Amino acid sequence: MKKILLLALVLAGFVGTTNAQITELGKYKLYFQNNNNWSNPHLFVKNESNTENVNHAWPGDDISNNVTTIDGYTYYFYEVDLASLGASNGTAVTINFNDGTSNQSYDWTGIKYDAFFSIATTPSETGTWNKYNLTRETKYYLYDTSSLSIKLDLVSGNVYGAYVDNTTGNSKKQYVVADTNNGGAFNWGNGFNWSENIWRPWNTAKDLGWQIIELSDNNCYKGTGDNSWGFISGFKYFFTINPIDASGDNYKFGVIPSFTRTITDAGIATFSSQYAVTIPSGITASYVTGVTNNVLNTESFTGVIPANTGALIMGDAGPYTFTPGTTSNSVSNPWLIPVTEDKIDENGRIHQEDDTPVKYILTTNEGSSSPRFYMVNETSGNKISVGQAYLVDRDSPNYDTEGGAREYFNIWDESNSIEAVAQEQHFEGQVYNLAGQRIAQPTKGLYIVNGKKVIKK
Repeated sequence: MKKILLLALVLAGFVGTTNAQITELGKYKLYFQNNNNWSNPHLFVKNESNTENVNHAWPGDDISNNVTTIDGYTYYFYEVDLASLGASNGTAVTINFNDGTSNQSYDWTGIKYDAFFSIATTPSETGTWNKYNLTRETKYYLYDTSSLSIKLDLVSGNVYGAYVDNTTGNSKKQYVVADTNNGGAFNWGNGFNWSENIWRPWNTAKDLGWQIIELSDNNCYKGTGDNSWGFISGFKYFFTINPIDASGDNYKFGVIPSFTRTITDAGIATFSSQYAVTIPSGITASYVTGVTNNVLNTESFTGVIPANTGALIMGDAGPYTFTPGTTSNSVSNPWLIPVTEDKIDENGRIHQEDDTPVKYILTTNEGSSSPRFYMVNETSGNKISVGQAYLVDRDSPNYDTEGGAREYFNIWDESNSIEAVAQEQHFEGQVYNLAGQRIAQPTKGLYIVNGKKVIKK
């Protein structure tokens, strides 16, 4: 559990604003740790043959205002955009750092990727200019079967990471890890020393799927072979690698898969997944247990939504990220049914069936701005997506085309509104969002007032 938490903390650190971000192809982001505390650091960029300045004339560009913090250290940074220089991706540049007056580093050639540099604290050559040595950190990349794919950025200590977004398309993507020690663009089977620069899973190809691979797993080796990591479609993955010994064969790697669901402005949505998922911070998740006076009765899930289980999720509008969870709980005789591909037709519509309980979809109808579960109408609407859920009326007989079923179910008691509460002077200091935070001036959405769910329209 501690190992998984470590990987989760790495993920949290990576997405923070103080860490290096993945840079687009055709752009190199150069980071400079200013150990000499130069007051006016500059970066001077030349082409590989040292014959042409490709940013500005000496001493180059002032980078004193481009500051970021990575793993507790302050870096100055500069992004070299090759397209703006008329160069293609893979073109190398030569750089040096200087203070614009009398101190500079030695030139560093062959820059083709993002790179981190630290400058020596004492000069190795003095004279008209004091010249300092630069230390460069090796960077790591995920490569697919054809080209450079995703750069692994330093996220914490010696750990590198990147997102792999495979939410679209139907095919699995295969990756290996390579470093940039020998430079040059990567070509699958060529251009890298396979015994020195490529890291793969042990023994066989590893389909990562929907599982957390702990960062502490030492199941990555350096060398030749056909093994690779398989990122299946439908998820985003946060991939991390820890080169504990840059000269050794075994690195540590880890993976956290995730996907997103969106809550609308109404503050509520339906949810389902074929995997158990943790409930993200800021939202609540519940299941339906019955109905009283046409208002649904609900119970909250604790921590995890079970696999293949319909749920209501409530919170502020926006996308939320779901990651793997573990639970032995389940919902018996469920009212909320997961939407899977076999439940909808080719147009994404769900249909009533005479021999099943009546089906309802969360939506708004004309005359009501509040979301309700409305009966599926065979002549209009009924659009629903995999990953959502629909409601069935467990208290009613099977669907009857001659009528008799309820038209809709309310999710909360609509006799109360947030405006009415305000008029009763209970508004101030007693309005909370679904994360339990007090809200002084609520906007449109779902809130808790005096223990009741109410909606601001």
